Amino acid sequence: KMITNADTFENVANALKIVGADKSVRSIVRTIFMPGINDEEIPKIAELAASLGIDEMMLQPLTIHKLNEERLKKAGLDFKRAESIREYLKAAMEAKKYIDVRISGCQLAIYKSLDALTLFSAKRIGRDVVPIVKRSRKDF
Repeated sequence: KMITNADTFENVANALKIVGADKSVRSIVRTIFMPGINDEEIPKIAELAASLGIDEMMLQPLTIHKLNEERLKKAGLDFKRAESIREYLKAAMEAKKYIDVRISGCQLAIYKSLDALTLFSAKRIGRDVVPIVKRSRKDF
């Protein structure tokens, strides 16, 4: 609600219940690592998802878009921790106590190539500018 101004928790929980009950598919809940905003909730989300039958959590690092920087600052984002690979992996390890946690394959390949000292002191600078997309309306 801090970011979107919408309280959709019940809708999301109901969707997770439906998907988690269907064992014919592998179900995944995606969560973005936003320290200062949701880092304390990540293990709780993992526990809730697992209790509802969800198979895995995809934990994604936050890419900070210039247009959202002020909104994230007001919501309490810890920008320094958001760029820390160590903090990101700590959040993944906490969530792993409850559910199978996955991170992006390309990130994992890079992280595996680093020694522990480098890995835990490295920063991920996830900043971007949202492109302006102009779409023309087409009547069908």
